[in-house]
Amino acid sequence: MNMLRVENHPELRKDPVSGVVFFVDEEATRKHETLKASSNKAHSMQAEINELKNDMNAIKSMLETLINK
Repeated sequence: MNMLRVENHPELRKDPVSGVVFFVDEEATRKHETLKASSNKAHSMQAEINELKNDMNAIKSMLETLINK
């Protein structure tokens, strides 16, 4: 794919066939990917914490049931 430079924007390239403009700043792309990975990890950790909370509540409820028998 032969990309064309966008005048006055060295970080942009344009596909002459489709007209799509791409952002090609590698450092910004790496930062974005790192931020995205960090965000995904945080969401995953939060989901795991919520699952552990639910498990603890279930265990607590079972223990209360056993104690009250």
